[in-house]
This record gives sequence, C-alpha cells and structure tokens, in this order.
Amino acid sequence: MAQTSSQRIRAYSKALAVNCRKPRIVIIISAAVATVLAIFQLAAVGTLRYGYSDIYRLSTFIFFISIGCGVFLIPPLFKELYNRQFADVEFSLPMSSSERYLAKILAIVKYHILPIAASQAVVLTAAMILIGGRTMKGFVIYAILLLTALVFIDAVAVFCVCCCGSLAECIYTPVIFSAILTLLPAAFYGNVIANTANVGTNLSTAFRSWALFPVIVLYDESSLFEYASFYNISAEFIISTIVNVLIWVGVVFLTLRIYKRRDGLQTGKPFVHRPFYYAFVYLGVSAVLTSTMFNEFYYGIIFSLLGFVIISTSAQRGKLTLRSFGFQLMHYTAALFIVMGIGYAAFITQGFGKSYDKPAKDLGEKCNVDITITDRTSHREFFFNFNEGDHTELVDKLIDDARSRSKQSRSLSDYYDMLFYDTMAEDYYDTSIYIYCNRYNEVTGNFSGYNTTIEISQDDIKELEALIMEYSPDNTDIVIDGRSIYPYI
Repeated sequence: MAQTSSQRIRAYSKALAVNCRKPRIVIIISAAVATVLAIFQLAAVGTLRYGYSDIYRLSTFIFFISIGCGVFLIPPLFKELYNRQFADVEFSLPMSSSERYLAKILAIVKYHILPIAASQAVVLTAAMILIGGRTMKGFVIYAILLLTALVFIDAVAVFCVCCCGSLAECIYTPVIFSAILTLLPAAFYGNVIANTANVGTNLSTAFRSWALFPVIVLYDESSLFEYASFYNISAEFIISTIVNVLIWVGVVFLTLRIYKRRDGLQTGKPFVHRPFYYAFVYLGVSAVLTSTMFNEFYYGIIFSLLGFVIISTSAQRGKLTLRSFGFQLMHYTAALFIVMGIGYAAFITQGFGKSYDKPAKDLGEKCNVDITITDRTSHREFFFNFNEGDHTELVDKLIDDARSRSKQSRSLSDYYDMLFYDTMAEDYYDTSIYIYCNRYNEVTGNFSGYNTTIEISQDDIKELEALIMEYSPDNTDIVIDGRSIYPYI
C-alpha cells in the first residue's frame, strides 16, 4: 500500500535524525542542564531577587547555547544543498520538493524547538509551585522572549542555507545575518536618530522581541530581573511578539519557493541566489556604518570594507579577477553613499522629526527634571532640579520655547564635521540647554527617562531662566546651583 504524503513527511523527518545526531545531543543536554539550574535557583532563593540571580544567569546563558545550536543543526538537514554525493540520493527520492522541505521543517521542530519549549514548560511549572503569585507573569515573559529568539534563529538559518550552496556559507551566513538584523535597527534608531535629533532614545517594547534582542535583554542582570519578574504583559508587547513570530514563520514558508528551485547543478556554489548575496553584503555594510556614524566613522569604513572584501573574495572561489573586484568595490561605494545619504537626510530633518518629540505623559508624572543651561562665554553652568512631581507642562513649554529659539546649523559642512570628526552640533554655539526627565524604578534601582540638548543664543538664556522660575515662584520644589564649568575659573 502506497504511503500518503503526510506519512512520507513523518518517516523522512525521522530518518533525518541521523544527519544531525551530534547537535541534537548537545541541544538536549544543554536544555536539561539549564532547566536544572533554573529550578535550583528558584528553590534556593525563592525568586529572582535583584543581585542574587547568578545561577539563573548561567541557566540563561546555557539556554542561549542550545538556541544557537540551530545554526549547526539545520545545515545537516539540508545536506543535499552543499554535498554533491548526498544531492544525487536526495533528489532521486520518490518525494516532491515540498514534501522534503516540510519533512526538514518538522525535524527542526522536533529536534530543536520542542526540547527547548519543553524545558521552559518545566521551568514555568517549577516557578508556579515554588513561587507563584504576581511574579509568574515575569517567567511567562521570559519564556516568550526565549522562544521568540529560537524561532528567529531557525528561520534565518533555513533561509540562509537555502540560498547558499557550500558548507562554509551555510554556517557563517546565518550567524552574521542574525547579527545584522539585530544590530541594524538598534544602530539606526539609537545612534543615527539619537545623534541627529539630539534626543536620547530608548528602544520601545516592540523591539524587545525583535531578532536577538531577547538575548540581550535577558542576559543583562538588571534587565533579567526587571523583565523576568516585574514586566507587565502589555498590549504592545503581545502584538509585537505575535507580529515578530509571524514574520519569521512567514520567512520559513516563503523559503519553500527558493528550495523548490534548487537542483544538483547548484550544489557547491557559495551563493546560489545573487539577490541574497547583495542583500547580505549591503545590509552588513549598512549595519557596521550606522553603528559607527558620528562616533569613529573612519573605523566603520575600514572594518566594513575589510569584511566586504573578505566575503566578496570568498564568494568568488578562485574566479576573482581585477575587473570583478572593481565591480564589487562599486557595490561597496554605493552602500557607503546610501548610508551617508540617509544620515544626511536624518541630519537636516533633525532625526526625521524626532527632535520635536516630548516626554510621554506617563513619564512626566512623578518624575524628576534636571535642567542645565550652559554659557560657554562666561564658562558657567546653571543647574535647575525639580524634585519628584508632575512637571509635564513645564517640560513641554520649555522644549517648545527652546526649539523656537534654536540656532542650530544644518549645513553639509556641519554634517561632514559631525560625521568624521565627532564634532557635535552644540560645539558650535556659546549656549545650550539640556533637559533630562527621569523616573526611578524602585524594583530595579535604575533610572529611565528622556533627554534632549538644544542650542540657543546667549540672548535667550534669561528668558528661559525666567520661564523655569515661573513654575516655582516660592522656590519650594526647585534646587538651583550655578558653578564654573572649568575648576580653575
């Protein structure tokens, strides 16, 4: 009796276990060790108390190892894409390409996702028994972030492996591409936007579940405590997590179209699909350059060029000529000018309008406000500190007034100096006002807040000082301190 399609898929996914035996063993052992350590932490300490989470940190690190093993587990499952001998056998099987692909995805679920998901279920059960209460939502958040990173790693690895035709590329491209997808939005938002707008930026909750950000969030000790114990399951977090997971699941199913077009003739080629190669190098160059813009940009150019040359040379595999190398350098130059052009657009628009943002209403309530007015002509600084309270009206009006008086230059030469010489815009002016709103988190012991620097003319200082004093005529909730910028004056 002939097998049905589902029976062939299940049978072949079971047979693929031989190809990934070593990574599968490492995943099972590492997940089991991490689970035991997490339960020991919960039993010994009773909770993730701040400063007493070293064992849980080690458990988290081992969980990351088990997640990262996906990079080594997935290439053997797609062995026919880079091994000619195995390709002859694989492509002659009485199965369609869709069936073979779904069998491999099923193997990834069984041998990578399920062991880690099961370990998290055990940790959650232990937390419910040993702790329970309001902190349980923190452990749910922890598990969600971990599994989101797991889905991301597997999706990127499957996509990269199906676009490559040699073992080396099947291993290093998922690693580098995962880093690129993690670094690029953070560098653009936290470096390019922050510097061109002169506004301190914090990644929103939506980014907490993007790419490998869960790894960064959970491994940091303060973040581990904050997000794994006292993180509110907000609508933004739920929606962003669902969207992120759907994106990577969608990537896996779209990769099926790429896999269907693979044949034995493409086996052994470094990069089978040129669009993937160009996306890989362009995004890689952009990630390195944006992370160093306005901060040692020369180093960004040097390291991105070096990485570009190494990858482009490796992709040629002995077929590199002077003409093809010059053509590759043209691509690098194009990527460089695209990044610089986007940076200049952000510069002249003040961070694409980000400089006009003001503190959110919930941050303005019960927060501290520090205001520093710097007068470089007389080498003096004046500090105003509003103690905890609702200062939203003051901050909003102060920012609006200071922005209307701002004399900041946005010329091409200023952008060049800021880009290559780390000369920030406020260095051109004699006076500036720095506004910092912060809110103290009693749980983590950390401050979170908003800050901005606005360059103004010297004539406007007194008017802004009068505006500040207007909100505290009795001098009851404000502390004023004027001191010299330079100690010897």
